[in-house]
Amino acid sequence: MSRSGHIFPDIMWRFPFLYLLLLLSCQNSLEDIEQTVGEKRLPDMSGEHAMVYYSDSAVIQLRMEAPLVERYASEDDPVTYFPKGVKAVFYGKTGKEEATLTAQWGARYEKKDLWEVRGKVTYVNVSGEKIQTEQAFWNERKEQIYSDKYTRFTDANQNVLIGEKGFDAKEDLSEWKMRQNRKSQVIVKE
Repeated sequence: MSRSGHIFPDIMWRFPFLYLLLLLSCQNSLEDIEQTVGEKRLPDMSGEHAMVYYSDSAVIQLRMEAPLVERYASEDDPVTYFPKGVKAVFYGKTGKEEATLTAQWGARYEKKDLWEVRGKVTYVNVSGEKIQTEQAFWNERKEQIYSDKYTRFTDANQNVLIGEKGFDAKEDLSEWKMRQNRKSQVIVKE
């Protein structure tokens, strides 16, 4: 008998067994599939190349620029995302620029008046003091910024402090505290 005569009966017997095995193993309910795949939630409002101003009593408090803004206006916790980065310019009570913040990603949780920024976060005030970290939060109500991530603080004289566990500061950096800090040596290039 030739070899080809043996292959056909083998395939006939193996194929029904594999087919039956596949049918029995694929018994997911519709609820399981929906839970796994999920429903993609679309933003209620979105815009590209956005510039947004926040004001209080006709005085600008904040100007934000972002390549993409997505707002989800759910009843529980409305949130606005800045998935492609954000630049925020903060203004004082007199309307003068006080600080600038840049990050690769951002979110504003409206009910909490809380901002979260991530990815190469840089916060610089008008005195030239600078904070650099990978994640930070800004509490609008308390007028504080903070992080629990590694943070580098550079003062106006280029002295550097490292906060191994982050920092706490007033939003204008007039008061700040590094967590588990250490001083770094300043290298002056001539």
